[in-house]
Amino acid sequence: MTGERKYAAELWSKALAELRKLVTEMAYKQFFEPIVPLKAENGIFQLGVSDDFFGDWLANNYSDVISDCVSNVAGSVMKIEFVSGHVQEEKQEELFVSDSSPSSAAPQEENTPAPFSLTEKKHTGRAPRPGKSRAAVPPASANTAFEKASFRNTVDRYGDDEQEKMEEVCVLRPDFTFDNYIVGEENRYAFSAAMTAAQNQGVYNPLYIYGSTGMGKTHLIQAVANYVRKNNPSAVVRYVTCEAFLNAYLDSLHNKSKFHSHFEFRNYFREVDLLLIDDVHQLAGKEQLQEEFFNTFNTLHNANSQIILTSDKRPSEIPGLEARLVSRFESGLTTQITAPTFETRLSILQHAQENQSVKFSSDILLYVAERVSSSIRSLKAALLRLVAFASMTQSEVSISLAEELLGDMLDKEAENARVSIESIQKTVADHFGIRVPDITGSKRPKNIAEPRMIAMYLSRQMTDHSLVEIGAAFGGRNHATVLHAVNQITEDAEGDEDFRRTLSVLKRKIKG
Repeated sequence: MTGERKYAAELWSKALAELRKLVTEMAYKQFFEPIVPLKAENGIFQLGVSDDFFGDWLANNYSDVISDCVSNVAGSVMKIEFVSGHVQEEKQEELFVSDSSPSSAAPQEENTPAPFSLTEKKHTGRAPRPGKSRAAVPPASANTAFEKASFRNTVDRYGDDEQEKMEEVCVLRPDFTFDNYIVGEENRYAFSAAMTAAQNQGVYNPLYIYGSTGMGKTHLIQAVANYVRKNNPSAVVRYVTCEAFLNAYLDSLHNKSKFHSHFEFRNYFREVDLLLIDDVHQLAGKEQLQEEFFNTFNTLHNANSQIILTSDKRPSEIPGLEARLVSRFESGLTTQITAPTFETRLSILQHAQENQSVKFSSDILLYVAERVSSSIRSLKAALLRLVAFASMTQSEVSISLAEELLGDMLDKEAENARVSIESIQKTVADHFGIRVPDITGSKRPKNIAEPRMIAMYLSRQMTDHSLVEIGAAFGGRNHATVLHAVNQITEDAEGDEDFRRTLSVLKRKIKG
């Protein structure tokens, strides 16, 4: 160690002793112990951090406190600079000791969080992809990520009364498990990613799952939470909807919430091993809430706590979502769940019927699976309606009776089924006096380019197809082209009443 680094290390050691008196033990171990002292000269003290996220967060939240402590022990005013790309090597080596030689690592003190990193010595702010490096992901065993990163037990930190209060915020359905989740082609990738996140936290961080309402996103992320709680009871797990997060945030500002202060609200969501937020598209347009969540995200990401988010849109498609949040949401793995196939719908009905007292014939299940295709939620609602009728009347349900009982639902399904990309393309082409091949072709004159963008926009608005699928239907265009069209038409419609009227006319024509 050079004399320069030695002086910086001595100075930082003394400053740490002062900092430890001012912050909680949790904050000390999570935020200050991993910092690497680099250089102190000309009134500037450089401190090494893992990545820019961590450095920015420290600068915004603790820069003054650190500067005061360092200046006090140095005897002169010191300005703090954070330099990314540094981690304490001895701690990283301790973290990734092979399971085959457990004796080489010192035993960890009970209820004390170990330094936890899923990246290599030069940090990039992202977890590496599986297979890139053996050292990049802790070995799958009884002592996997959450046990190595696990914070103090919730009851130890807050006491029994606080634990009762917190359980009211974090409610999980016990039946939402991986075992009860029906896997099909439309959700297989999302299911595998969620299972990986549950077993090897940090591999995909954040994990962002999107899809239309009623597709099983909530079931999937609650399955992760239930799995982690069952297999690692000491892990601190928080599941919350975005709306509940918003309400708790607003109440905490006025000390009306379950939390005694806003500081306690922040700790509740930041001192965790796993945070799951449902429906993050509801952050759109809420600047103050986005600022709060941005800081929460950075805190957790820098601590390598697992973050899982769901939404009805890709991050880049959420209007009113700040670019910095879009960037962070897309920094991990983004995966989509689409409408269930017939085979998946039938499996869901068969599985759901196992827990019902009323059993229907295979013909009834086949009929419902064929006619109700928009979402899993609608499918289960249809089955429940038939079960309720059969239970109350003690009568057998025939195909004709099922059709009568489900009439309004089937009408809605039929209306949705009529809307296809092909029907949208034909309607738009007819309206503007051009041909469908013009819309799907490569010509770019204004009289074709604008109808093409409108057709892409309506395809995104009126169907469940992904950007990639829509692009493929428009002559093999990429998803970025479709996204540009959607954004452009949205922007044009906001400032032009006649254009909005044209879109409304087209929608009515498409719906028939």
